[in-house]
Amino acid sequence: MVSDDKRQAYEKTILDNVEQHGWFCASVFDPDKKLPNFSYTVGLSETLGCPELFIAGLPMKLTHSILWTAFEHIKAGKLPEPDEPWKDILDGYDMVYRPVHSSQIETDYFNSARWFWNTQKGNSAPLKANQLFWPSGETSLFPWDEGCEADVIADQPRLDLPRTEGA
Repeated sequence: MVSDDKRQAYEKTILDNVEQHGWFCASVFDPDKKLPNFSYTVGLSETLGCPELFIAGLPMKLTHSILWTAFEHIKAGKLPEPDEPWKDILDGYDMVYRPVHSSQIETDYFNSARWFWNTQKGNSAPLKANQLFWPSGETSLFPWDEGCEADVIADQPRLDLPRTEGA
């Protein structure tokens, strides 16, 4: 259990980063490897008026870099439509994004973003997010493409789909 002091220090870090940089990168890893590592933004909803971003299955240092580049693209008005190639945010590969299904926002994937959106900003509307997907390095297939490698599928939970019972 996290102490109140550590939780308050973490929350202050979020607020300071959003104020100074326009967003905060929350990164989560499971030491037991039951879930893939994932990162998401906190504050894009406030500073850019757009959904937060989520990415899973890549090294955390890389995800931070991707999210930073995506933030800069959005800020410059270079946001493609969902499922269209998003170039120049991952060297050598196009990425795509899809809206996160509303039932997935209520899971543990977005705790800090929900805290910021609802508690700090007083929003009663549901938080919105987009999931960034990366393709296989060998086949350039995405998790929903037939023939995509099993590890690429396993590393990217499909938050664009409704949450299933027991999941």
